[in-house]
Amino acid sequence: MPTGFGVFDVPRKEFEGKNTAKEICDWAAVRMLGMQEDADEDLTDDFGWLRSHEICGMASDMLAALHGMVDAEAHLQSYMDDERWPVRVCFQMARAFRVRDWARCDDVQWWRAVSADMEHWLDVYCETDPDPTM
Repeated sequence: MPTGFGVFDVPRKEFEGKNTAKEICDWAAVRMLGMQEDADEDLTDDFGWLRSHEICGMASDMLAALHGMVDAEAHLQSYMDDERWPVRVCFQMARAFRVRDWARCDDVQWWRAVSADMEHWLDVYCETDPDPTM
């Protein structure tokens, strides 16, 4: 399983030990809520919401971990309409970018192009489904 690159080109092992699509998706949902909780506590710098690179990083790492799993789509779909915004946006982004060739996720140039596309996707998404904490 490829490890993928986080937004800053640092290999991440977010899903180490998670062997099924269900485990990966469930963990991603838990982590998104944990990141939101951390952001809620991070009001010292007037930034009490998830940063775009956190959302993009989790979605891309999740997709790299899900690469090649036949039941990935069903587990992504199970969180698409989640009532919790951080979970919903991450999974909708992951589904939108699932068509990319995630076998290439260890290619830094490929990753930089995809991350720019993800940032743009998130900007457009937030116009129709804004983060309720902002």
